[in-house]
Amino acid sequence: MVFENATLCDNSPYHCYPFYHVQGPTLVSGVSDQALAIAAPVLAYWLLSSIFHIFDISGWKWLERFRIHDSVEVSSRNLASRSEVLRAVILQQVIQTLLGIFWVEGDNIQHSIDHPMEVWKMEKALQAILPSFVGSGISSTVHSNAGPWLAWLTYWWLKPVAQFLFAMYACF
Repeated sequence: MVFENATLCDNSPYHCYPFYHVQGPTLVSGVSDQALAIAAPVLAYWLLSSIFHIFDISGWKWLERFRIHDSVEVSSRNLASRSEVLRAVILQQVIQTLLGIFWVEGDNIQHSIDHPMEVWKMEKALQAILPSFVGSGISSTVHSNAGPWLAWLTYWWLKPVAQFLFAMYACF
């Protein structure tokens, strides 16, 4: 079976991509996905930290009702100076970035994946294993009515969610 690149969706599950799929070579033009994966957490940290720091030093009275701790309690609990925290954060982010450069693959393997073929393979795999779970009668009915779309759902949604949950809870 030969699959060609198609538009976002041509009413075939083989060439239908979910909203999160990026068909371009990179997510952000001019920046490799690997560099973005390494830089995004650091940039997000500094952006959000700066916003909270501005709120903290602003003196805006309307923010006082949202404080979890009052200023006296905060100043008595903070044993590290801002410069010590800054040095620790920069050291941690340098280590994080170096490990990211070492760990993240250099070439973009996502573009060598033939997604329509992978959905087709998923359909064949589901066709083979579904009878053992629901019986051959129900399996053939499900496959004839929704086999390709069930494979699409499994490939684009169930498999990534399972991988994400495994990655979250594998450490426990």
